Amino acid sequence: MKRKFLIVYLILLTIIITMTVVLGKYLQELKNNTLYEAENFYFRSDLLSEDIKSYTLQRGVNKIVIHLYNSEDRLRYTKVDINYVVKLEKINDDGNLVKVREENGVLSKSNFADNEVVFDNLENGKYKVSAIATDPYTKILEGNFVITNNDNRIDYSVGDNVDSTVMFLTIKTVDYTGNIKIKFPDGLYPDNNEEAFKNVNIDNSKEVIVNFKNNSSYSYRFYPINPKSLLFLLLCIVLFFLLIHFQYGIT
Repeated sequence: MKRKFLIVYLILLTIIITMTVVLGKYLQELKNNTLYEAENFYFRSDLLSEDIKSYTLQRGVNKIVIHLYNSEDRLRYTKVDINYVVKLEKINDDGNLVKVREENGVLSKSNFADNEVVFDNLENGKYKVSAIATDPYTKILEGNFVITNNDNRIDYSVGDNVDSTVMFLTIKTVDYTGNIKIKFPDGLYPDNNEEAFKNVNIDNSKEVIVNFKNNSSYSYRFYPINPKSLLFLLLCIVLFFLLIHFQYGIT
């Protein structure tokens, strides 16, 4: 009797050990597959991020426009549909949040998706926008926005004289106070005697962030490689326009 019991016990023990090994391998493979899928999950935005940034919109702008992407770059994108919800909440003076609107959407797996979300006809005030990926994974991107009647317009001009070896970038503000990001194209060298450019290594960076006060005006000197090229001058003006435009308001 004891011998039979021992045999049954050994058989059961062998079965349990075998099942444990098989289950362990299955769980490890499942974990690896899950990690692989998570590493290939991309959910980004042009203005929203996991570390919340704040933006002050121009005077008269009463809408918030954001873009959501399912890719990291032109080579990597999420190959499954991403379901998301975007919430707009107003931030009261006491810091409490009041729900204003909510939109649901899907970033399609078929291509590099770029979904635009617009909240318009908004009153003056502070708002929080949250984009939440709900499936297949959860990820939250957020940003704060200020809508105001203040004149937060930023005026700028780029110019030089014929055969001049110097180009001037002039930036003016009215009511806006905060950081302005200035990017400059290849072929231009900033005057590193300017306080804003003293610590800029142009070999590694082509941008600088400058803090502006309201009702300010600053001019910055740049030296073009080929000052006699009209085409180069026009290109620089266009590039400055593209690079400075809408780069303000980041705090």
